[in-house]
Amino acid sequence: MPSTRYAPTRTGSAAQRLRNRLGATALCIALAAAGSVTGAAGSADAATQSTAASDATPGAGTDLTKLVNPFIGTENEGLTFPAAGAPFGLVQESPLMKTAGGTGCDKESSDTVIGFSQTTINGCRFNYLPMMPTTGAVSSTDPAQYASTFSHENETTGPDHYRTKLDKYGVTASLTATARTGWQQYEFPRTSQANVLFNAGAGVSDSEIHVVGDRTIEGWVEDSKKTYFVAQLSRPFASYGTWKGTDRSPGSRASAAKGANGAWVSFDTRKNDAPVVAKVGLSFTGLDGARKNLTAETGKFGFDFDAVHKASNDEWNTTLHKAAIGGGSHDQQVAYYTALYHSMVDPNIIGDVDGRYVGADKKIHTARDYTPTATSRCGTPTGRRTSSSRCSSPRSPTTSTCRSSRSRGRAAHFRAGTWRTRKATS
Repeated sequence: MPSTRYAPTRTGSAAQRLRNRLGATALCIALAAAGSVTGAAGSADAATQSTAASDATPGAGTDLTKLVNPFIGTENEGLTFPAAGAPFGLVQESPLMKTAGGTGCDKESSDTVIGFSQTTINGCRFNYLPMMPTTGAVSSTDPAQYASTFSHENETTGPDHYRTKLDKYGVTASLTATARTGWQQYEFPRTSQANVLFNAGAGVSDSEIHVVGDRTIEGWVEDSKKTYFVAQLSRPFASYGTWKGTDRSPGSRASAAKGANGAWVSFDTRKNDAPVVAKVGLSFTGLDGARKNLTAETGKFGFDFDAVHKASNDEWNTTLHKAAIGGGSHDQQVAYYTALYHSMVDPNIIGDVDGRYVGADKKIHTARDYTPTATSRCGTPTGRRTSSSRCSSPRSPTTSTCRSSRSRGRAAHFRAGTWRTRKATS
């Protein structure tokens, strides 16, 4: 059964449709000041939102994720994106769109999706291993050909989930995540061939992919660094194949290439149309790290998508409540909690559950008393604390990494170091 927890959509109040070009820090500070004042003024757009929020700080049972709208900032080069991920998580499950220039993130003008990627950062980059559910024969491995249109009216999202319906195939795709694993659920119609395509070569310089047994896909993608993945399916697939360039090889179990490269698996859903769930463990240290992350973070859930979604919702609420505010209008609170959410999409954990990570020296190290992360917010030798410039958000894993660089000279962060995903900013 599909989850019943989905709520925010792209349509709604002025705040929900906000085209935000401000940085999260500036917006967060401004709205925190406005939202925390008792008796704060109502929304500037009284026609769309005239009811003021309670002056009291919300209680522990309040679902603050309902006040987060990841669509804010997706327009006017705001470069944000709707994604399902844990606070500061390695995984950011997000739709990847077909655009005139190639691919991009979800915007108001977007109407065609080519897959759902495991990782994304602001600016819609590093969209590794986009997976796409389709139906019918796998006649093309060109994303532009197997892409599907969708309607924003069927699109819902939050910090802990994303969901849409693919018009071309009649498939409803849902996304959620843990810190190091991505989850995708596909509700296929009854058909003799329901497929999941794993586009390993998308946006990378090199990749390798293997079909293992009748439930697993694993491999790696490389784009200045290697990202390893292990994907497990909730039910055995009936057939499979790989592709290299434009050449398809039904029944093949392995493929490696520079450029277009991938694999597909197929299911017969005519007698069993229960949703197909795929869970994907990621790691930068190797396939063994990806397997360990998958086992540690998903073992207790099996393939229960709704249970993982609920756990993600609980985690986001625990984190958001650490910086909860009262007062202000509903729109102001939506803008505040959305900015707070954006401050926790980056930095990203890059270590495995056992502490192993790849440093800037390309060697594997083990973190003992800090959490290794990659970020553009802590890029100076002074080890500037992320939380000080991000509206005093709940302490991120980066704080411990940055502080280690201060207290140990150039120890963990700068000598063995965590590489950075973007140019450092002041």
